[in-house]
Amino acid sequence: LENSLRPTDFLGRIAENRFLAVLTECGAGDVTRAAQRLKKMVGSSEIKWWGDEWSVTASFGGATVQSGDSTESILARAEKSLAESIAAGGNQVNVAA
Repeated sequence: LENSLRPTDFLGRIAENRFLAVLTECGAGDVTRAAQRLKKMVGSSEIKWWGDEWSVTASFGGATVQSGDSTESILARAEKSLAESIAAGGNQVNVAA
């Protein structure tokens, strides 16, 4: 996934099953397109385990920086967007402007 982002972007693990991508100079549309591209990449992947093939999905939540935001407020909006993606059945993209 990291190789599909721009050199100015950052991808890191923040929990066992959660990653954080920081995309520079992006609006909500750019973030949505990037998340959809990453979701498609994950969805085209398979895990082979003891002869079985497992499909992989990912849910994405995002937020764009707003005037007066703090790190905590941005992350809270992104977490809310992720929760909405999961509640919608997973394998979704939601971005809060």
